[in-house]
Amino acid sequence: MAKQKRDNEYLMRRLENKYPGVFADWQAGKFKSPREALISVGLKQLPKQLNVLKNAWLKASAFEQAEFRRLICISGSVAPSVGSSTISSSSRRAASTSAAKTTSKPKVLVGSSSRAIDPDGYLQPWAQIRTHSVMHLRKMKMGQVMVEMGYKRLDPALGLALSGGYRIRPDMANALEQWLDNNKGIK
Repeated sequence: MAKQKRDNEYLMRRLENKYPGVFADWQAGKFKSPREALISVGLKQLPKQLNVLKNAWLKASAFEQAEFRRLICISGSVAPSVGSSTISSSSRRAASTSAAKTTSKPKVLVGSSSRAIDPDGYLQPWAQIRTHSVMHLRKMKMGQVMVEMGYKRLDPALGLALSGGYRIRPDMANALEQWLDNNKGIK
């Protein structure tokens, strides 16, 4: 036996049979769309805002994601500014990358005296943002960055550190700082 399709046609038939008054209102033009009528009786659900945000995040470019991270770090809307010494390693891994590691305001300028990693071995927010920004502007993939830094193309270390919650080796942090310095003219 074939499985019944649960498409809009099916839902509209169900609306007509189970909720004839709402179906008549839809035909009379009291609803802007069939979806609105279906939502009014619970046959369809409005998307949760968290899911809307997740979908928008997945569709955003790396540059847009980096800009959003910078925006939420600067505005302080994600978490208050905290020093790295007050955050335990386990809570740091679980927390949002940009919010957990913000010390006051992220440094976005490359070539500043600030190191790319904090004392605990995590990438600083400014290094994450700038790396994503350069990758976007140069239309690069992670493997190409790794090769330019002198590592194997498939080494996941930098990608994991950029995604947040993973420490980066000091030698790779030094190579990343050098790579960022080499790309400081990219805007």
